[in-house]
Amino acid sequence: MASKKTLLIALFCSLPLFAQANGQVNENFCLDQNNQKEFADLLAKNLADTRIVQLVALRQGLCELLGNQQLPLATAVDIWAHERQKILLERTKKRLNRLKQKTD
Repeated sequence: MASKKTLLIALFCSLPLFAQANGQVNENFCLDQNNQKEFADLLAKNLADTRIVQLVALRQGLCELLGNQQLPLATAVDIWAHERQKILLERTKKRLNRLKQKTD
């Protein structure tokens, strides 16, 4: 059974920053009030998790740059996807290592 923290990371990483269809960016979720609330709630519940805090801070920074038209949407999507993937892989490796240690 997945731990609470693993489920939180999976939920967090499933929250979109931007919507993509066929490789094309078509919606900026920075402008979505419900999406902003989900991120704020997730942060409030996980202040001790530095990786969640890091991703929320990255999201806020990307959204600010987008809002100021200092960054193209496609670049923000690439940065978000890369960082999100790094954290997912890191968490998956840690979980696999813990499972392996339990079976040894």
